[in-house]
Amino acid sequence: MPSPASSTELCRAIVDSVQQGRYPDSEDIISAFLPPSAFSDALKLLDNARDQVKARVRTFSKDSAQDIDGWISQAKQLRKDIEIVQSSSRDIITKAQRNKELQQDVHDARSKLHLLEAELAFNQELAAMMEKVRNVHRAAGQIQHLSNQGELLGATELTVEIEKELGEKGRRIKAFGVLSNAIKDLRHDIGEALDREWHVLIRIEAHISTLCLPHKLQCKHSPVIHASLLTICKAISTIARAMGNFGLLGEHIDDLTRQLEVAILLPRMQLQDGIHERLLAVDSNTLKISKSASPMNFHRLIDDLSTLIAFLEKNLPPSVVDPLSKVLTPMLVERLISLRLSTAIPEDLSALRGFDSTRDEIDRFSEILSSHGWPGRDKLHAWINCVPQLWVQQRQRSSLDCVRKLLKRGYREVKTVERVETQLISHQDHLFTGNTSNDNWNAGWSDEDNSSPTEKKQGQESTAAEQEGEDVSAWGLDDEAGDDTKSKDSASSAESDEENDAWGWGDDKNVMEDAWSPRNDRKTPSSREPDRHDRHKTQRKLTLKESYNITALPVDILDLINRVIFDVDELDRQK
Repeated sequence: MPSPASSTELCRAIVDSVQQGRYPDSEDIISAFLPPSAFSDALKLLDNARDQVKARVRTFSKDSAQDIDGWISQAKQLRKDIEIVQSSSRDIITKAQRNKELQQDVHDARSKLHLLEAELAFNQELAAMMEKVRNVHRAAGQIQHLSNQGELLGATELTVEIEKELGEKGRRIKAFGVLSNAIKDLRHDIGEALDREWHVLIRIEAHISTLCLPHKLQCKHSPVIHASLLTICKAISTIARAMGNFGLLGEHIDDLTRQLEVAILLPRMQLQDGIHERLLAVDSNTLKISKSASPMNFHRLIDDLSTLIAFLEKNLPPSVVDPLSKVLTPMLVERLISLRLSTAIPEDLSALRGFDSTRDEIDRFSEILSSHGWPGRDKLHAWINCVPQLWVQQRQRSSLDCVRKLLKRGYREVKTVERVETQLISHQDHLFTGNTSNDNWNAGWSDEDNSSPTEKKQGQESTAAEQEGEDVSAWGLDDEAGDDTKSKDSASSAESDEENDAWGWGDDKNVMEDAWSPRNDRKTPSSREPDRHDRHKTQRKLTLKESYNITALPVDILDLINRVIFDVDELDRQK
């Protein structure tokens, strides 16, 4: 165990720690306890160390006294400079504060300037707006004046211009909103005037199937004048342009198409009594359907349709004919196909050669449409190319319809037919002997049969007797003895089961009887061949009869099938 450190060592370690910042290396000193009695020694050592430090400072001060004086003078000068800088800083701060005040004044002045500029811009905009309001109001009055004078084209153009000028302002500014409502009212009135003028210039009367263009024109505040075709066409063109400005032309074109369909096209294309048609007549500016009917003629129908197209091309301006042709032609072609062409395809193959003239007329009508620049040619050619398929579909529909009608009425007409066959048979034939040995091949089987031997024997005998009787009765050998009974039974069965017999129910019985017929079951009579005289004595003539209940339906269906097969053969020969 190391010896404890002395007080002197402890005090020296304290002085070294204070003076030099050095810690003792000895573990004993670090962990030693400093007693109070050592405090006085430690203080003495510290006082000595302090005195030594002061002595060294005095020694160093004497050597650097001149340098210290220079430092002191420089510090004083630095102090004066600092005071000067502080004074300048205060002046700068004062001036900066003044600048802030000036900048605030400038900002206030600028705000006042912006306010004055905004007020000025508002006043200018208000003046311009009021000027626009006055212009719009004047334009509304001018539109009303043009409308009253009948100058509808100018009224529509001015209305569209004013509507563009109003634009969004009509929804944001109340004054413009009021003017917009006034313009809308004027637009509505002008639209009604255009509608009246349209129907005056192009008058269609569906109840008398007439399309009429006027011979005379009358403007407002003007006398009635006789108008030429060119004048009427110009008037219609003007109304069409005015409607185009308002976006109403398409609506009136659609309405004109519907009126032409109802008043002209349908009465001309529809057949009366299936064989007569009404004709189209043109009288100056009038196009009408005659009341009298004539025998139908497809060539004359194409001529009338061509006349209708030529009439429209001649009497209506291009601004009306062009959009009208795009709407009218598809409807016209559709009606032509559905009302006349579809029914013109003959069902009979022999009459199909006559359809070539109809195809020629369709080609001619296609060329007429193309010459006028109207659409529809492609659709007509497509229909012509589909004629063979359409003919096949028509034959299918007619055949199916015929079968439906036959099924509806044919099975109720029941007919009775007989099959008669005469044969020479001998008494050695199994038909008389019964041949029960072959029929009762399984009579001896008695799997899981608990009946007594007497009952089995009686059952076998009764079964053999029944089978022998059925064999004989099935061949009609008892016809002479029981004709009356059989006819009564047959009549009763035919009446009660007429429905079932008509459909062939119970045919299994006939099939079984046919299977046991002499033609299907001929056996060798005997191994010994008798002579002709004995054979003549032992043979007898037997007439076999079999009744069938049939309907007229199979015969009609066979006729239908034969016609179809004949047409197919005819088509193959033509190829």
